[in-house]
Amino acid sequence: MTDVAYLAGLIDGEGHISIFRRKPAFPYISARYSLRMEICMCSLKTINWIQEHFGGTIYKKRRTRTLDTGKLRKQSYVVSWSSWEACVLLQKVKPFLITKSHEADIAIDYQLKCPPKTYKLSQYELNRREKAYRLLREAKL
Repeated sequence: MTDVAYLAGLIDGEGHISIFRRKPAFPYISARYSLRMEICMCSLKTINWIQEHFGGTIYKKRRTRTLDTGKLRKQSYVVSWSSWEACVLLQKVKPFLITKSHEADIAIDYQLKCPPKTYKLSQYELNRREKAYRLLREAKL
């Protein structure tokens, strides 16, 4: 239980919950949407701990330069979850979230209403996904 609460704190502070929208590409006819949750930080030790306990995919972020001095920033790492994996994890941490609780509600509701994979979505489903995409973006303002 304390591990889940700790993860919720990391998500509140360093996390990002989004619905990712991609342009249509063969064989898809319309835009594609997918739930994504990420935690980004410089501590690889913490990122590895998160993956060991909660799964996810780790990747290294590209280093950028600071605007003022032009020096390279510290290397940062990301652990990422998509679609159902993100939804299940959000349901576990939801009781402990404070800052991103509303975003988690939108994301969970979005994923639970997604039909099984299909190449052609109805106009109703496309509208629902676009609405959730916009709602989640607005929740961050």
